[in-house]
Amino acid sequence: MIEKAFEEFLTYQRARNTPGTVKFYKQTCGDFHLWLKQNRRKEITPAYVDEYVMALREGWQPAHRLNNHRRARGEHTLAKYRRAIRAFANFAAERNYMEPIKVKVKTPPRPIPHLLTEDDVNTLLSACDRDRDRFVVTLLVDTGIRAAEALKLEWDDVDLKKRRALIREGKGGKYRTIALSETTIDLLKASSNGGGTVLRTRSGKDLTYQGLRKILDRLEARSGVKCNAHCLRRTFATISTKNGMPPFVLQRLLGHSALTTTLW
Repeated sequence: MIEKAFEEFLTYQRARNTPGTVKFYKQTCGDFHLWLKQNRRKEITPAYVDEYVMALREGWQPAHRLNNHRRARGEHTLAKYRRAIRAFANFAAERNYMEPIKVKVKTPPRPIPHLLTEDDVNTLLSACDRDRDRFVVTLLVDTGIRAAEALKLEWDDVDLKKRRALIREGKGGKYRTIALSETTIDLLKASSNGGGTVLRTRSGKDLTYQGLRKILDRLEARSGVKCNAHCLRRTFATISTKNGMPPFVLQRLLGHSALTTTLW
């Protein structure tokens, strides 16, 4: 019964959300489903949810991932698991697969986000010994786009004359237009590869998320400036706010559904 509900739940999510969101639900709820089977639990109850979260806190992993390092989950990750299970339980109850239950989600205080100063950004750029790496950092910190959006950006969506680009597959499948600075435009012109995706490897293949992370990890080690793609996105938002950009404009550029997310 639970297995059928889980398959329907994933089908429901695929029709309404991005592949990344579907992957999140598939892992979080899928792991819970495996844990229920492993422990011979035939139903979902608040007590079983609490027991499962306790197992995650202690480092439990499904059998097919046991070769990975056993690691305990932090409180923010556990809260995400609870929210995913709550969404699945509500879905299953609405379709009469189970009785409604209340899954408690207590979100811990959010940590102060790590931000870069303009000096940090300049230090990071100075550590770039490849034009491609300099372009990656500049694109992320100059536009505030998400890593996934940068990796999917194609030349057909870039308008060099009007200094803007179209983000086709933003979070939630939403489209939006972003502005491009003169510096980014110059780097785009220098790295033009004739079509396809904008970010490529040295061999001409599409840059992957793992490849992007390796670039930033290498620059972090070389410069001493701690950074990742989301840190550069937050830095863009902070610098834009300091320079007087109205919150609603920043919200649109970042692709946030709610202004409260932008203001945080």
